[in-house]
Amino acid sequence: MPLSRGRRLVRPLLVLVILAGIALAVVPSPVVRVASAALVGGCTIVLAYALSRQQRRLAHMTRIAELTQRAIIRPLPREFGGLNLAAYTRSATAEALVGGDVHDAAMAPAGPRLIVADVKGGGLGAVGQATAVLAAFRQHALTAPDLARLATEIDAYIAAELGPEDFVTVILAEFASGEVRLVNCGHPPPLRIGRTLDLLQPADLSPPLGLHPRPRVQRYRLTPSQRLLLYTDGLTELRTASGRTGLPMLNPAVRSALTAPTPPEALDRLLDLLHKHADPTTDDVTLLLAQPANTDTPQPAHPTHDTQRPPQPQP
Repeated sequence: MPLSRGRRLVRPLLVLVILAGIALAVVPSPVVRVASAALVGGCTIVLAYALSRQQRRLAHMTRIAELTQRAIIRPLPREFGGLNLAAYTRSATAEALVGGDVHDAAMAPAGPRLIVADVKGGGLGAVGQATAVLAAFRQHALTAPDLARLATEIDAYIAAELGPEDFVTVILAEFASGEVRLVNCGHPPPLRIGRTLDLLQPADLSPPLGLHPRPRVQRYRLTPSQRLLLYTDGLTELRTASGRTGLPMLNPAVRSALTAPTPPEALDRLLDLLHKHADPTTDDVTLLLAQPANTDTPQPAHPTHDTQRPPQPQP
């Protein structure tokens, strides 16, 4: 039974039950009372059946929606293309798996490529735009000769989905021996984790997708004992009980969490800290932590390192 038909059936049945109940209360005739009681009983049975069918139908549709969302947001493996990965994403919309944040991975000839993107908007429109970003990445990640071309292809692909005020911030990463290549289009800078914490902020930041981006590939050293954290601004905008906002990277406990023995452990410890000390956010949050496989654990970051100072690109 379709949900709309079920709703149309429930309303008149409720009216009949109410009228029959009134008749039972005010009409003294035994015949009327017996008929009203029978009507109440019959309507109650039919109403219970209709509601049961409607609930089963709703549960089925919810399950289909969940499976569809999981097909869009594919869980990343812990090992991919020579990388150890750990990922976390949470939609600000209750019960939704897909929001404005998306992430994915692809194995290109040049090496593994990662994406983290943040659609600036809300509702179903943002979900559709985020889905288009993933579709574009999956279509072009294997064939684009470099990350700048990949960003251009994604921008062209999603243009039809974006309104005049819509845009998408995106970070693309490509891993090779001893280095990581990045393209940043209006996105929060990745964090390189090792003996120090370094925000990999490009000297010339491109506008986001949808706002005439100028993607440029930046190359940074990534030694075997270092990790890279990609994230969305849902992390940077978290607010603590004391009212502090911004990157929580200056907290020594956060530094310690990020240098846990494995990326999954590091991400779990970071999330525990955020859940304990940060207020619930109204924005989507995505975290993606990557480290070259079979490497040493990063040493705890130096507590006096200035994480706000962007490092110079390293060949």
